[in-house]
Amino acid sequence: MSVTALHYTANDLDQAQHLNELNPRPEITLCLDYKQHGIGNSSCGPSALDKYTLRPGPFSFSFSLRPVLGRKGPTSGQARSAIPAVAPPNIQQ
Repeated sequence: MSVTALHYTANDLDQAQHLNELNPRPEITLCLDYKQHGIGNSSCGPSALDKYTLRPGPFSFSFSLRPVLGRKGPTSGQARSAIPAVAPPNIQQ
């Protein structure tokens, strides 16, 4: 899984040809990529190996978000702590 949180939308990044053309937005755009296609796209070499190729089809996954509070110590310990069972959002294709 890949996660990014940026003050730019995907369109902002696509339209800018140089970094100085990007203007940070006040909101944060959160992108969650469940999977990523393997390296290789046949533009200058072979495509990705079959075992790394993503195929279209239904899928689902879930995740939980919670704030990280500096007063609770190192964030690495918080990231590895158990999350209470709640009904997380379910994202489906």
